[in-house]
Amino acid sequence: MNKLFLIVFLFLNLTAFAQIDTTEQVYVVVEEMPTLKSCAAITDYLKRRSCSDKQLLEYLYKNFKTPNIDKNLILSCDIKNVISFIVEKDSSISNLKIIRSCEEFEETLKTLFNNLPEFEAGKQNGIPVRVKMQFPMRICFR
Repeated sequence: MNKLFLIVFLFLNLTAFAQIDTTEQVYVVVEEMPTLKSCAAITDYLKRRSCSDKQLLEYLYKNFKTPNIDKNLILSCDIKNVISFIVEKDSSISNLKIIRSCEEFEETLKTLFNNLPEFEAGKQNGIPVRVKMQFPMRICFR
């Protein structure tokens, strides 16, 4: 029986880089990256971020559904995925993009990430800002 192992790496490294949107600046890294609202009661930012990362991984593990595709295709497919989206100032999610994926997994990933738990907006200088989040994922069958 094949078991699915889903490995998610959160790229939330602290580096200075910003991307300009046509209407408003979209940050890639800010002083306080977006975290899940379910962790908002934690006042210490690093603990809140750790809580958020843990809950996000739990959500992904629990809710990822393997699409019904040919098992030979699964074994031959390079299942490395990169998903990006923007957490807006009002905490909504926009611009969901599957940057890299095996075609058969795209709809599954869109559904998974369109239903993410709610985020708190990222902050720069204490002010909510738009933040681009990027999630590389590797899906392994064993």
